[in-house]
Amino acid sequence: MLGNPFGIDNMYVAAATPLVVMAVERLVMGRAPAAATTPQPNALMERTST
Repeated sequence: MLGNPFGIDNMYVAAATPLVVMAVERLVMGRAPAAATTPQPNALMERTST
């Protein structure tokens, strides 16, 4: 619609936008707690045993 404003191809904008959004999200939200990311050692056994 606008062509290439400022001479920047839209492919570069489309490739850089997700990286910028993920970086901002990481800075704002911080890292997840270690306990939430590590599964329980017996989680599989609890789910499969009935």
